[in-house]
Amino acid sequence: ITLACAAFGVGITYVLPQSFRAEAELLPPDRISSSNLLSKFNSGFALEMLKEVENPSVDLLQNILESRSLAERLSRDSAIHEFFASQGMQGPAIVDAVRKAVKVLPGFSKMTVQGTLETRWSPTASEKERARLLSSQITNQAIAYMDSTLRSEIRSLAHGTRLYADSDYALKQQQLDSLDHLQEAFEQANGVVKLEAQTEAGIEQIAKLRAERDEQEIQLHLLELDLSSNATTREA
Repeated sequence: ITLACAAFGVGITYVLPQSFRAEAELLPPDRISSSNLLSKFNSGFALEMLKEVENPSVDLLQNILESRSLAERLSRDSAIHEFFASQGMQGPAIVDAVRKAVKVLPGFSKMTVQGTLETRWSPTASEKERARLLSSQITNQAIAYMDSTLRSEIRSLAHGTRLYADSDYALKQQQLDSLDHLQEAFEQANGVVKLEAQTEAGIEQIAKLRAERDEQEIQLHLLELDLSSNATTREA
């Protein structure tokens, strides 16, 4: 009975479907610097409390990795599509299977991305090897898609900011041109040669007068010192 059970157990391992899992670890922003704090907390309750602190960066990465758009993009890969199609899946079923294959496990100082693929019943050696390779491929492609999505979002944000700055600059330039036209019309209507030249000349004249005033105040102060009761000139 023991030998029979052992033979049955060994034989069923060749019949049952086998799962292959690949993992990748990500260090999200705003938590890299806090990873060294783990060694300072000895209490399990304190560590669990810190794990519950929300991090917008983690939420963003998790939403991208668990989105349906990522599953649709991964399902368009020829090798991944062929793997699930060989199991009798088509269309939306492949997308759902890919979405279930990619899992995200957020943590305090890192995120774990898992790609799990399961073979059919009675898998051959080639099917096992293909599932093993595709599990790492689907994980790497998920992270690559996340990176490209973040880059495209940053580029679109920068492009939108640039368009707003250009439009605002064009608007301000139009307003300045209209003010210049109004100034020219006022000068022509009132017989003024150039308001700008007159303004600059007035500012220059004011500066000269202020300089002369400062010089006269200095001379006055010197005369007061010379004519004071303790002045050496007066005693002489």
